[in-house]
Amino acid sequence: MKYLLFIIVGTVIGAIAFESGYHLGQTKPVIAENNGGGVAARLGALHGLRANLEIGSTGQSVDWQTLLKTSDPLESSLLAAWARSLEPGAAAEIINALKAQPANLRRNDLLGALYNASAEHDPKGFLSDTNGILVPALREKSIGTALKTWAAQDPKAALQWIKDNPGTASASAGDERFAAAIAGFASTDPTGALATVSALSDNNPRDRLMKSAATKALADALAEQGQFTQATTFFSELPAGQTRNDAYAELAQRWTEIAPTDAATWVEGLTNDASLKEAMGSQVAKEWAMTDPASAATWAAKMDAQDTAAGVSEGSPGSTLLATTIRAWTTYDLDSAGQFLNLLPSSPTKDPAVAIFALRASQEDPQGAFQWVSTISDPQMRNGLMVGLSLLWMQEDQAGFNQFLGSSTMLNDEQKQMISSIPAQTAQSLTQLNTVMGGGEAVQTMLENSILNGRGLVGARSGSGGPITTAPGPEPSN
Repeated sequence: MKYLLFIIVGTVIGAIAFESGYHLGQTKPVIAENNGGGVAARLGALHGLRANLEIGSTGQSVDWQTLLKTSDPLESSLLAAWARSLEPGAAAEIINALKAQPANLRRNDLLGALYNASAEHDPKGFLSDTNGILVPALREKSIGTALKTWAAQDPKAALQWIKDNPGTASASAGDERFAAAIAGFASTDPTGALATVSALSDNNPRDRLMKSAATKALADALAEQGQFTQATTFFSELPAGQTRNDAYAELAQRWTEIAPTDAATWVEGLTNDASLKEAMGSQVAKEWAMTDPASAATWAAKMDAQDTAAGVSEGSPGSTLLATTIRAWTTYDLDSAGQFLNLLPSSPTKDPAVAIFALRASQEDPQGAFQWVSTISDPQMRNGLMVGLSLLWMQEDQAGFNQFLGSSTMLNDEQKQMISSIPAQTAQSLTQLNTVMGGGEAVQTMLENSILNGRGLVGARSGSGGPITTAPGPEPSN
């Protein structure tokens, strides 16, 4: 038993160590914003100011002093409309007046809207003198706007300006400038933009970063035009590698935001490239889960079953789309995700999703999380996750963990003996690692990444782990 424990603990720690080097990812859940409701709430807070900002409906504009002093939230789209309504001379006067005001976020919002409007109106003239823009973030954003606008009209001239002004930006800012020009180029000539991006060197990390940024901008520009199918044709001409993957990932994200079922259909058709299908399937699943998680999870479960039937090994990235969906879903709705899992029939392809859910549920109900783990069909994953949950619980509440271990009826004697033999210093070491990796849920995130990537907790399976007959336990209470 002690030998088995050493193997399992080593597997868990090895998985964490691997992920800490390569796949740390997010350490805190990101709550999805309900864009429709959020925008409506913010617009409602504008009261009468909103009507004055809506130039098209009222024909008048509120003065800049009122905008500067108001404590109401201001929509960037409305500020942009206000700035565009001004004559160039009037806009220049307001810019000078604002620059004399004390620096704060509201002042910068107004300046940014005015700079962008000027960059759109006369991009070449705007780029001739940007030294007066003293806030770096505002300067780079407005330069990007100017280059995007100019490149849509004259891409050769805009790209030449970037070459002629290499000393005015950092390396990362230079990448963003080039990407902005490519986005403008693609809005009128996507074929030419693709040719320009394809011609870029990728011989060193610096060149690859620029090429990646430009490729993402190209994908974004095509998505804005709704040319998703055309974009997939363009990107299929790129050689296999990170640049093509970045392009497809950006496209998949935007496509899912607009038409998730179409994006899912596209993924299903990627039958000639298994690795691309896996990566894009994951991208679609997690994006879709933020807006329609039940539909996303239903699709993901279907895809996992098809991949397993086609010979993709269980627990590999290609058969963890449901787990990816559950991971995104549980960032904002743990209850519904658990209810969905309870409705699914038992199967080995369900195991990674249950594992992810159990890790998330352990934050609120660690005892209930163990009940979920007991339904995992694969013995190695089940034992490994029990050790992982034990370590997480021991870090947070050693006394509570000890009480659970002594009184639990859901664990058999062998499992209790295995868990009780975990050395105390192991949990202490993980606490130190968690601190080193930035705190929060860093160690838990690495365990989740290990499950999704088919390593450690889900690798080197010890048996076929056939379908389980025990119904999934009740979801943890909040």
